[in-house]
Amino acid sequence: MTAGFFLSLRRAAQTEGGKKMLLLCCRLAYDGALLRRAEAVSLPARREKAAHLASPERRAASLAAGLLLRRGLRLCGLSEEGLRTDPDGRPWLEGNPAFVSLSHSGDYAACVIAKRPVGVDIQRIVPIRERTVRRFCTGEEWDSMAGRPDFMRRSVAHWTLKESYLKASGVSTAGAFAAGFQLDPDGSVQGPDGWEFALCDQVEGYLLAVCRRA
Repeated sequence: MTAGFFLSLRRAAQTEGGKKMLLLCCRLAYDGALLRRAEAVSLPARREKAAHLASPERRAASLAAGLLLRRGLRLCGLSEEGLRTDPDGRPWLEGNPAFVSLSHSGDYAACVIAKRPVGVDIQRIVPIRERTVRRFCTGEEWDSMAGRPDFMRRSVAHWTLKESYLKASGVSTAGAFAAGFQLDPDGSVQGPDGWEFALCDQVEGYLLAVCRRA
């Protein structure tokens, strides 16, 4: 792991009824020398994906997600030998000894590893155009947040949850947009049957969603 590349690293491990999950999240340091060192120790597929990104910040975030995955695999006692990427550049492990998912946004990157299908998404809490929100939300979701003072946070929450569901389940983008979510007052999330969801706001200015098979 490239020393100094991560300004902070958060780690969370969860075990419920035999369903183990490791979540890693880091804040990035944008330094040219560190970026070159990160590229040198990254896996070839991740370097290739990062090379197609225009800005140094996005390249750094993509590389960080890949480095988090390498660290997570070591923490879980899993080998990198079976690590593969699909045509869209998403990582998977041959033979499915575990399931993995990556995400990055702004200054943060995240990685999750679990024994069952899993997806993670992290997003900055920023305004989203109303017409865009209407496109990815169901009518019920729109009615639940339209006109509310926390509309911006709720719209980002729904987007993040749908992204995590898409990654975990493999449904189409249209299928993820059509899936209905309910944000309960106690912070819990209700979503499609057969899946569990968590929405975290421990990183200031960001929301992180995790979806895993129940």
